[in-house]
Amino acid sequence: FSGAIVLVDWDFRVPLLQSPRVRHLAQDLGRVSTGQFLAMAQRSDLLIGVDSGPLHAAIFTDVPVLGVFHAHYPTCVTLPNPRAAFMTRGITDYPTVNRAHRARWSIIEYAGVHPTGAEIARHALRMLEGPRYLTKARFGRDVLLQQFVRDWLASGGRQHTMDTVLRLTSKRFQAPNIVETGCQEKPEDWQSGSSTYIWGAYLDGRGVGHLSSVMRTAEHLAAARAIGAPWGERISYHTADPVRWLGQYRQPIDVLCLRSTPADAPAAAECALQEFQTALPKLSPDALVIVDDVQWDGVWGERGSGCYVGRAEKVLPFAFENGWRVLACDVQIVLSRAASKEYLYVS
Repeated sequence: FSGAIVLVDWDFRVPLLQSPRVRHLAQDLGRVSTGQFLAMAQRSDLLIGVDSGPLHAAIFTDVPVLGVFHAHYPTCVTLPNPRAAFMTRGITDYPTVNRAHRARWSIIEYAGVHPTGAEIARHALRMLEGPRYLTKARFGRDVLLQQFVRDWLASGGRQHTMDTVLRLTSKRFQAPNIVETGCQEKPEDWQSGSSTYIWGAYLDGRGVGHLSSVMRTAEHLAAARAIGAPWGERISYHTADPVRWLGQYRQPIDVLCLRSTPADAPAAAECALQEFQTALPKLSPDALVIVDDVQWDGVWGERGSGCYVGRAEKVLPFAFENGWRVLACDVQIVLSRAASKEYLYVS
């Protein structure tokens, strides 16, 4: 293990820690100029700040930034920085305000009045590990996406598959073309996947690519349009029968999400199969197919005890017959013709 922490504390608010890995500004370095601070920041792997001054200055460097706030709101005392994420409360009336500022400030939330050390450390470690889905130039959005996917999707069991899909999409496609049949109908619906919102945030963070969201009902599509509004032109919305729309579509599809018919509807299996079959000629060689909200009728771990029902019931046998393989599986199944063993996940 190597590394050190420099406490930029010029008036001794922080207790002195007797550790060879901790340096205290006032004690060890004395007063530093703005230029000296910027030089230290530029050589750092991460700046964690609770003061607006260093956070403003960090804009002139390439260092990733994690701002931590509780008494002041980030947008009132900081400027947007694509390499920065800002922690604030996710309680009482904060979530509504947070949603309005996520796109520019990469607002990440903690549960209480004050953030815990564990919550700060979680996001700090993610930044130190390097970008997971995007690039260093969009570090703030990357950490925001990680909260969406790795933390909030856990309530519905989609965190591992969506994490796999986003990482593979970044690895495989320069400007991903994504189609979802069915759309997100409620804001902040992490239990059900929040797919339209997450894809929009991801594509906006990459600055390339497009999501086409196709839904039979105009009412549900209008809800999705409002939800996806922060991500603007990265999403288009289409009121149509998904099978007919896919049949007329002329662009190659890199990621296909099958979720148009409710998973417990009698027609769910047949609808998903028709959508997959219709899209098949348009799927790119490295394409990913997501079958959402899959249901297992059997006992996990007991060979031959059951089978998938609902959306996956007919899609899986057809996919296997045509050379597709399962890359990841939990509440969703991720299919691909190109094997990527390093991302294989089965819950």
